[in-house]
Amino acid sequence: YPQSTLWAEVAKLYGHGNSVFCLACANHSNIVASASKAAESQVGMASIRLWSSDGWTQLSVLEGHKTTVTQLAFSPDDGFLLS
Repeated sequence: YPQSTLWAEVAKLYGHGNSVFCLACANHSNIVASASKAAESQVGMASIRLWSSDGWTQLSVLEGHKTTVTQLAFSPDDGFLLS
C-alpha cells in the first residue's frame, strides 16, 4: 500500500548499507553527495557516495571514514567535498 509522506518521493538512492544520514548538493553541477550511518558493529563501514541527479546514477564511492559522517559540504567552486 502507498505510504503517506510529507513530500512526494521522486527517487531512491540505493547502495548504502545503512540509513542515509546527510546530503549535500554541488553548487554548479548536478552532483549530490550522500553519507550513511555506521553501526557500532560496522566500524569502518561508513561511506560517502556521489550521484548524478540526471537519472540518479552512482558516480563514485568514497571510503575511509571509521564513524558516521554527520555533515557534508561542497566548496564554493565544487573542487572539494568536506566531510
